[in-house]
Amino acid sequence: MPANSHYWNLLRQFTISGFRLRDQGTILGFLWSLLHPLALLAVLYVLFQFRLGGDIPHFRIYLLIGIIHWSFFSTATMKAVASITRREHLVQNVRFPGEILVISDVGTVLISFVLELLVLFAFILIEGISFHFTWLLLPLVILLQTFFILGVGLLLSLLQVFIRDVERIWTIVLRIGFFLVPIFYRPSIIENDLQRKLFLCNPLAQIMQFSRSILIDGRLPDFGWVLYTSFVGIGFFFVAFIMFKKLEPRFAERL
Repeated sequence: MPANSHYWNLLRQFTISGFRLRDQGTILGFLWSLLHPLALLAVLYVLFQFRLGGDIPHFRIYLLIGIIHWSFFSTATMKAVASITRREHLVQNVRFPGEILVISDVGTVLISFVLELLVLFAFILIEGISFHFTWLLLPLVILLQTFFILGVGLLLSLLQVFIRDVERIWTIVLRIGFFLVPIFYRPSIIENDLQRKLFLCNPLAQIMQFSRSILIDGRLPDFGWVLYTSFVGIGFFFVAFIMFKKLEPRFAERL
């Protein structure tokens, strides 16, 4: 991680400039970031509101929570996978911690994610869901997902330096992964107990469930799953970070 104020300032500048340039030149600007989850919400709601959503209270909010969390994960990791290779001239000619590039790319998407959450809360109020004290736990869920995404992003960006097919492979993985997390269905539809438990071991699936529990149901998530997800998500981040720093000296020769 950046060790002094100079690197922290560099990280902040990369993140802010990345966010400002993200939609530069478009007519709607940041609104494009909101239109994607809202359009997906409309399509999935029309398709599944009766077949899968009939027994799910506040199905629109259930859907939107899953879409927003998935969008954060997929968009951030797709940006992170090319964080190093996309700036190969900078990496080769300027000495600074390479993880800054990955963290700033994830941070750019994190800003959009937080703004999308404001739209989510507008939908929650329209839906008539009452305030619960558990809403105050949402920043912890965001922090947990950010650590997990940073771990995945660091690993992917590292692999992309040595294996240039990783970005295309990850695109395919994300397309499949969309159906392997509970965005528009409940995990309970998986009847086999072992398969359902393996499905729930996915940290992203648990993070979606945590948000729904605290925002819709107004109850605390299962402590055991919180402990498990925290261990896996934060642990994965530190393992990926150590691997990244160990192989970082070889980046310049491979780019």
